[in-house]
Amino acid sequence: MENMEEVNTDLANLNITDEEEDPMVVLGDDSADAHLYDLCLVGRVLTDSVVNFPSLRNTLADLWHPLKGVSITVLEDKRILFRFYCEIDLNRVLEGIPWFFNRYLIIFSRLMEGDDPNTVPLWETAFWIQIHSLPSGFMSDRTARQFGDFIGKFMEYDTNLVTRGVSKFMCIRVLIDVRLLLKRRKWINIGQNRFIYALFQYERLSLFCFLCGRLGHGENFCEICLTLENQQVEFGWDLSLRAVPRRGGQSVSKWLREKTDSEGKSGMEIDGDRRRVFGADITNSRVYPGGAASMNCISRQIRFSKFHIDVEVVNDVEMVHWRLTGFYGAPVENDRRNSWELLRLLKRGNIKPLMIVRNFNEILYSFEKKRGRIREERQMAAFREVLDACEIHDLGLIGQWYTWERGRLVENIIRERLDRGVANPEWWGFFSEYKVSHLQHSFSDHCPVLVDTIGE
Repeated sequence: MENMEEVNTDLANLNITDEEEDPMVVLGDDSADAHLYDLCLVGRVLTDSVVNFPSLRNTLADLWHPLKGVSITVLEDKRILFRFYCEIDLNRVLEGIPWFFNRYLIIFSRLMEGDDPNTVPLWETAFWIQIHSLPSGFMSDRTARQFGDFIGKFMEYDTNLVTRGVSKFMCIRVLIDVRLLLKRRKWINIGQNRFIYALFQYERLSLFCFLCGRLGHGENFCEICLTLENQQVEFGWDLSLRAVPRRGGQSVSKWLREKTDSEGKSGMEIDGDRRRVFGADITNSRVYPGGAASMNCISRQIRFSKFHIDVEVVNDVEMVHWRLTGFYGAPVENDRRNSWELLRLLKRGNIKPLMIVRNFNEILYSFEKKRGRIREERQMAAFREVLDACEIHDLGLIGQWYTWERGRLVENIIRERLDRGVANPEWWGFFSEYKVSHLQHSFSDHCPVLVDTIGE
C-alpha cells in the first residue's frame, strides 16, 4: 500500500509538459546552410498545362550538354530545381536565356544565400529586343537605356552591331515581367517637332497571345475570349513582334531540302515565280471539286483522301522527319464532325512534328467572322475542342485577318477566317522563327496561306 502511495506521489510530481517546453540550444552548421544552393537555379514553365517532367529533364540536359552534369528535381507548385556542378555550366544557361520547352517559356532565377526555392519570385525573364525604324544618330548607350527601361529593366546594349556595320536597328537585352503586356512600339520625338514610332521585335519569341499581348498562352486559352461572346475584335498583337534572328550564311532551314529539276530550278512555281514551300515541289496542282490539292512532294506520301493529303518531310543529313498535312474541312456543317474525326486520326499515334494547313471551313471564335449569319457557339466550340484534344495550336497570322470573303458591296461583304495553319509543340520547336501570311487572292474567294518556316 505504501508503494502505491509513493508511485502516485512520483506521478504527481512528474510534469512532462515542463520538460518539453524547456528550450534546448541547437548548434547548427551555418556554413552548410549558406552554401546549400550554390550553383543552383529555380525555374518554372510558363503554362497552366501539365508539364511532362521526365521529358523536360531529358530535353534540357541534352540541350545544355553541361560539362559536369546537372541534377534536375521537382519542387512544390510546379517549380523545378536545377543544380549545377561548375560555374561555367550555370553561366552558359543564364547567358542563353530565354529557354523553352514545347514552345512554353521557362522562367529562371539564380538562388542566392538565404533564398528559399519555393518562394523566390518567378515572374521575370530576359529577352534580346531589336529596336527598328530609328534614324541614324539615335543609336547610343543613353537611347538604349531609355528604351530598355520603357520595355522592362535595361540589362545591356549590343554595341557589336555598330562595329560590324549593322546599323539598321539597335539591339538591347531587357528583363521583362511576364505578367505585363508585350510592348510593341514607342512614339518618340526626334527633334524639330518631328515624331516617329520606334518598333520593337523580340528575338526567340515563342508563344504569346494576339488578344491580350501576354506570354505563356495563345488566343484559345485567353480569358478575354470568355467576355467576347458575339463581339468582333481585332488582334492587337501579331507575329511582327517576332524578330528575324541575327545570323548569317544559312538562307535555307537546315531541316528542309529542295528538289532541283534538270534546269537547276527548285521550289514552287506561282505565275512564273518559283518559291520554296515546306521543301516540296508543287507543280500544276489540281484541285478536286471541294477538295484538297494534288501535290508532287519530294517527301514520302503517307495517305490522302478527298479531304486531306498527309506527307512526311525527310532530312537525310539530320535524320529529322516531320509531317505536313493539307486539310479541307467539310463545307456542310452536319458533316463537319467527320472532319474533326479525321484530325483525331491524323494525331493518333503521332510523335513527329506536325503542321496542318489549309481550309478548315470553320472559325474558332465569333470575332473571326464579319457580317452574315451568326455562327453557332457549339460549332466553334467543337473546333476548339478537337484542336485542344489533338494538342495542336493556331499559328497566328501576319496581314489581313480574314481568308475568305463574299460580296461586292462594302456594306454587305462577308468575311471570315476559314483558312489557317495549326501545329503541335514539336513542330513549333523546330521552326520557332516561322511566319504565317495571308496573301492576296484573285481567282478564288479564299486567300492563299503562306507559311514561311525560315521567318524571312
